[in-house]
Amino acid sequence: MKINLPEEYKENMRNLLGDDAAQYFEAMDEEPVSSFRLNPLKKHKNDLVYITKKFPTAIEAVSWEKMGRYYTEPDRPGKHPLHAAGAYYIQEASAMAPAALLMAESLRGEEKILDLCAAPGGKTTQIASYMKGRGLLVANEIIPSRAKILSENVERCGIKNCVVTNCTPQEMSERFTSFFDRIMVDAPCSGEGMFRKNPEAVKEWSMENVKICADRQDEILDCAADMLSPGGIMVYSTCTFNRLEDEGSVERFLERHPEFRLDYTWNYDNGADLHNGNAFNDKISFDDEADISNKNIDGISQIDDGGEKTAKVDIMFNNRILPHTENGEGQFFVRLVKEGNHTQEQTEKKTVEEYENSLHKILNKEQIKLFEEWCDSTCGSLHNFMEVITDEFYGDSGNSVYRGDCGNSVPCFFEVRVFGSNLYLVPGQLPDMSHLKVLRWGLHLGSFEKKRFEPSHALALVLGMDDVTDCVQLSMDEAVQYLKGMSVIIPQGSATGWTLVCYEGFSLGWGKAVGGMLKNHYPKGLRWM
Repeated sequence: MKINLPEEYKENMRNLLGDDAAQYFEAMDEEPVSSFRLNPLKKHKNDLVYITKKFPTAIEAVSWEKMGRYYTEPDRPGKHPLHAAGAYYIQEASAMAPAALLMAESLRGEEKILDLCAAPGGKTTQIASYMKGRGLLVANEIIPSRAKILSENVERCGIKNCVVTNCTPQEMSERFTSFFDRIMVDAPCSGEGMFRKNPEAVKEWSMENVKICADRQDEILDCAADMLSPGGIMVYSTCTFNRLEDEGSVERFLERHPEFRLDYTWNYDNGADLHNGNAFNDKISFDDEADISNKNIDGISQIDDGGEKTAKVDIMFNNRILPHTENGEGQFFVRLVKEGNHTQEQTEKKTVEEYENSLHKILNKEQIKLFEEWCDSTCGSLHNFMEVITDEFYGDSGNSVYRGDCGNSVPCFFEVRVFGSNLYLVPGQLPDMSHLKVLRWGLHLGSFEKKRFEPSHALALVLGMDDVTDCVQLSMDEAVQYLKGMSVIIPQGSATGWTLVCYEGFSLGWGKAVGGMLKNHYPKGLRWM
């Protein structure tokens, strides 16, 4: 594979990498690496490592993300029932580093976290895996079509504490002043780190586009700064190497926002060690006392070194993943902290009885009757259902690869809300969202149709086999048949009514069992062709 890189771009990389540039250009002619990230949020019967046995080449772990696995051909995890079940998320390995850095310490209680530029959802779903269903995660995307994809990926991964919005950063900052404890800003960029994976992106590259991206990044970062609470943590990342968008954006931001400083005091205890014995090799190191004055026309500080001008603040040179030095396509990332003391809101976890009482307040008598009937037949009782769905932990906490400790000192809670005919489980810390475009309010439980309650696909992807009265395990061929929207023959009397459809212990969706036939309720828009 030979990529025809623009000469101006090649000159930029020579200036950035110096003697290493030749190795970089050689690496750009190699095949891109492929990887996926296991999803510990999905309830299952086996250790998550069991999934990798389905893909013989998925042996090597990603250094900076314990759940990450590299794979090669002929494995095709994208077209597999386990992918449809949300057992893993296909994500480029270097793109896993920024969220790992954002979450590089145990959660300080029940936090409120924002992914500001979230589509298609790789970093959102990764952050959610650290949160383990606790606190509030808001994932925002400005482009409607991409926001829809983001919402679908949040649903597929079985995330119940995530609200998906389709707003501008300015609209968000007006509503969420000093609100979030952590913010991920994976900013739109010129995409230089995607050239090997997507050669078509090379044709769109120009220094003019780089400068447009840098201006946009300044605006987005300013909005993020307004939304971060005192003592809060922010990670800024791009999938480009250009100094104007990387060092330049951070330097300009620090100059505009003296209340922020670079953060290198964190401890990473959620899986991999970013400091010792891994691919980063102490690359997270900064000079936070460097002068950021005397900008040149590109907005990057410079010094005169024997007549040759070089970057004065080189704090981020080692905060890149480059394809010739690491097993990844490319990423830039830096962690910042806002001055002030972090304060944790005290929350009280509701009892199951309180959840049941709240349902009686928001639903009419007919809706309560229909919902209780569904709970009785599908989960044993309303009490059982509410106990399962409001549980603060996902999956098997004893799993040998289950990550992190969110802390048990501050319990989480949800609220049950109704929007029209739709019933939702909403994170309890959600503020007023009026006049904002919300695509997903949390976990969609289902909707009230004529004389029945119909459970949502999202609910099926959150539940496990032990949570329901009836479930069926499909073979590989049957699972493919189900995902294509076909009915499946099941043993007579093995299930009746609403049935959780599973493959290898992971839920795929709903079916309705009638007389030895499983009628398909997999959403039409998601069905395989």
